Amino acid sequence: MGHMLLIFVVIVVLAVFIYHYLQLTSRTTTQAPYTPPLNAAPARLITDVLAQILLEKQILFDDVARLFMQQCIEQRDSRAVFAMRDDLLSKLPKDTQHEVRRLDLDEWSIYLTFSTQSYEYYIGRYGVFQLHVDRFGEEHKLSLWKPEFHPEYSHQHMDESLQLPMAHLE
Repeated sequence: MGHMLLIFVVIVVLAVFIYHYLQLTSRTTTQAPYTPPLNAAPARLITDVLAQILLEKQILFDDVARLFMQQCIEQRDSRAVFAMRDDLLSKLPKDTQHEVRRLDLDEWSIYLTFSTQSYEYYIGRYGVFQLHVDRFGEEHKLSLWKPEFHPEYSHQHMDESLQLPMAHLE
């Protein structure tokens, strides 16, 4: 939808340019040179469209990060890390930056950023940790601890930002 609006704006701007060009070339040489009227409306329209496209991309990033957090995927296979990253990137805006990090002790993370937003999926020996900073700067965390490693943290509570069961860190 956003791309169609951008294409429409580009077509309108080109049509206005062609119209003024034809007006200029159809005049005779005895007339004063044509100066187009100063009108900031097309530039303002393009700026508004670009701002709307950025907002839609930010909303998309937030929606995909929230859905991915709700899936609570726990994956240890190193080949699956890249498949997860590719799955995420296929749903996110094309200009999303990403990094896959392999750490010690068979731990790894996927880190994605877009504009002022970020999403990190980290899996380690003691569980899965996810952090999403949305377009408003709010943090949404999900920590799924493995009780066999931390029996003192085995009680559950709800993270109201996600409505998912989570292990609570005191």
